[in-house]
Amino acid sequence: MKINVLSYALTVEECGSFNKASSKLYISQPNLSLAIQSLEKELGYPVFIRTNQGVQLTEKGKEFIIFAKNILNNYEKMMTVRDRFEKLQYHIVTAASSILEEPFYTLCMEYQEYPRFQFSMTHNTAMPLLEEVYKGTCELGVLLYSNGQKVEINELTVKYHLAMKHVKTVLCNINFREGHPALEETFKFEKLWNYPFVDYTGSGFSSYHEIGGANIINPARIIYVDERELRCRLVSRTNAYSIGMPLSRREQNWRGWVSIPYPGLQINIAYVYKEGYPLDVVSRQYLTYLHNELVSL
Repeated sequence: MKINVLSYALTVEECGSFNKASSKLYISQPNLSLAIQSLEKELGYPVFIRTNQGVQLTEKGKEFIIFAKNILNNYEKMMTVRDRFEKLQYHIVTAASSILEEPFYTLCMEYQEYPRFQFSMTHNTAMPLLEEVYKGTCELGVLLYSNGQKVEINELTVKYHLAMKHVKTVLCNINFREGHPALEETFKFEKLWNYPFVDYTGSGFSSYHEIGGANIINPARIIYVDERELRCRLVSRTNAYSIGMPLSRREQNWRGWVSIPYPGLQINIAYVYKEGYPLDVVSRQYLTYLHNELVSL
């Protein structure tokens, strides 16, 4: 009997359904059902009664849950003994976005009292990010990609034997500093032609390539940078504007930008990991914090 299966059963009991539990555990519902069925076969009695409205505990299942909670509680205590001597190492690679950085801040706060740990986060564009996950240099990759990149992204995940889970599709924002002249009187997207546009160099998501033919971005007035903070400072200090992922709630507040969604320009958020290797605890925590951050978008 595996410890993680006990945890699965407790999550099913807590959520009241296999569907909700599978989402919380980041595993597929069929795999979760098979794990519980195997557990019940090993125990020799059913733990759950399946109904159209969800699941309920059997009488023996109620006793099992009590024992399972005690086992897991003692297991966690035993692991803290190990943790006092072993360093917890974790590396994540993401696209450059404050939405993806906020969960990492929360993760670091969660572990800041941990005796020994080494966390790291680096940024990369979609294609190199997939290669990093494939090579095993990180535990988790979180990428941003446009609809035009979908085919190439899917082909690479198959080639590299990666599992990819779509998290959310959001509209890109046009970002200005407060008091920008384009915001005077009635704003129209055509006004953007008169102002410099800040874009990234390299092979990542390019707003110019996505909407360059819409007579909005003036190809004669483009500033290219390879670093997110520099792009943000240009938007904050000049009449340049940027187009990209919405800011996190925290960054939107302190930068004081005015952000306007651009209709039809979508960007996808997904995470990738090695196929056949379940997500570790820290990755699941990060993804939970990411989902919380995305609720407001």
